[in-house]
Amino acid sequence: MEYGDSETARDVAARVESFMDEVVIPREREVLRSGEQISMDEIEEMWEQSKERDLFAPQMPEEYGGQGLDFQDMLPSFEQVGRSLIGALSIRANAPQEGNMHTLEKVGTEEQKEEWLRPLVQGEISSAFSMTEPPQ
Repeated sequence: MEYGDSETARDVAARVESFMDEVVIPREREVLRSGEQISMDEIEEMWEQSKERDLFAPQMPEEYGGQGLDFQDMLPSFEQVGRSLIGALSIRANAPQEGNMHTLEKVGTEEQKEEWLRPLVQGEISSAFSMTEPPQ
């Protein structure tokens, strides 16, 4: 099977790689070395920086504040954020937010998208995921 990334995918992945190398990984190393915790203020600053670089929420439609990449074009970027423990969080592509955004986008009503998806993409709210199994 042959596979090749599109020009868009390569461009965005290169910019994500730079963001990881210049911003995210150096801060992550400081945190790991010192034992301190990264603050939500710092994460929000990373979100602002990722927005400035057109990297924020690459998997979400532009109308909700994302980059509007299709599945194949966002995958190389997801590989890049996977190099860091906080990489996916730094561009708003982290679990469970990422999967819940997709669910709302695909099956949510317009009212649900406005009430929940838009603020979820923007980082104004967080979401959760829960799974249960039948009792044994």
